[in-house]
Amino acid sequence: SWDLHRGDLIAQRCEVVRLLGGGRAYEAYEAFDVQMLATVVVKVLRPDVVGDSGALRGLRREVEMLGRLNHPIVVRGFHADTGGAQPYVALEYLPGPRLSTLLRKHGPLATEQLVALAVDLSSALHYLHACEVVHLDVKPSNILFRQKPDGTQGEASSAALRLKVGSLLPKAPDEQKLADPKAVLSLKDGQILKVGKRRICKLTV
Repeated sequence: SWDLHRGDLIAQRCEVVRLLGGGRAYEAYEAFDVQMLATVVVKVLRPDVVGDSGALRGLRREVEMLGRLNHPIVVRGFHADTGGAQPYVALEYLPGPRLSTLLRKHGPLATEQLVALAVDLSSALHYLHACEVVHLDVKPSNILFRQKPDGTQGEASSAALRLKVGSLLPKAPDEQKLADPKAVLSLKDGQILKVGKRRICKLTV
C-alpha cells in the first residue's frame, strides 16, 4: 500500500481526502484536484505492481478507453500518468450510493425507478456498442448515483448514474461477427459473455 493520508499529494496536484477502497492492483482515493478545484477519484497502481507489465497495460488500456468515450452515463476520466513512479488515473467523483447499496438497504426498486434505470443503462450500453466496446462487468456495484441537490441519497433518474469503465474492452473480432443476429447478449453472474449484431439498447435490466 502507498499508505497515503489526508493532505498527501498524488501527482503533485491531487490532495488525498480518504481511501475509498481498492483491489489486487489498485488503490482508490477520494482527492481534491488543486488545478481543477474539484473532487475526483484517483486510481493508483499499488506499489508492488508498478513494475508489473500486465497491470500497467491494464491501466493504459483504461486511460485510452476513457479518452475515446464521451457519454453522460459513463464515468469521465480527467488526467493520468501511466509512466511515472506512481501510475494513476483521475476519474469523475460521484457522492451518491451504488445501486448495490440501495438494493441491500431498501430492497427491489419500484417500477418507475426500474424504467429510469433501464433507459439510462440502455443508453450507455448502446453508446459503448457503437464505439465497439464491450463492458465485461455490468453489475449493481458498478452503477453509481448522484446525490440529490438537498444532499439526500439520489434515486434512479435520467442522466443520474454512471458506469465504471475499468472493465471495458474493445470488441474482439469474433464478437463482431456472431452468426445469430437475434443474440443481443448473454449474461452469467453479471458478466457479458457475447454481444450480437443488434443494438444493446434492447437490454432489459
